Amino acid sequence: MTYAYRFIIFLIAAFYLFMFYLLLHPNVSDPYYRYYIAKDVSISPKQLEQIEAVDPDKYYDHRNSDIGYYRGWSNPESEYRWNDGKHAEIKFIVGEKNKFDGEIYIRGIVFDRQRISVYLNNNEIYSGEAFERDGLELSIRIDKELLVDGLNTLAFDLPDARRPGGPDQRELAIGLKEIAIR
Repeated sequence: MTYAYRFIIFLIAAFYLFMFYLLLHPNVSDPYYRYYIAKDVSISPKQLEQIEAVDPDKYYDHRNSDIGYYRGWSNPESEYRWNDGKHAEIKFIVGEKNKFDGEIYIRGIVFDRQRISVYLNNNEIYSGEAFERDGLELSIRIDKELLVDGLNTLAFDLPDARRPGGPDQRELAIGLKEIAIR
């Protein structure tokens, strides 16, 4: 075996090792990685860019595309959009935070008894329990300084989410009917 032949084999092996490294460490944006590679979010980066700014005088129903049901949500049903898992996130855009009074309103239903924690941009704004018989109606006062001009994240921790039984494999906790950011 000549030195040239060994050198060519070394170059080919180095090329494939480099390609393997790139596969394990892709240099892509977080939204791209989470949607296309990790597949743990339900809104593509292109859809995320197309979300419109929320209007502080408007209620958004569970099918509205101006509220980005980003992670941990099922497809909308006729009445509600159910979470799927113990964590769920909604993304929304604020144009000018000074137009907002500092309240988030959430209405829906609850599967059995649920502990719910709500976070706005990684700041806890609510923690409590909801019961199926009472439904879900939260009016959460917030410091409007927690809002940012641009993309905001409303996250839900739902530790009691569980499968309803039968063929439904989802872990349910809350079904959202409408939301308002005022």
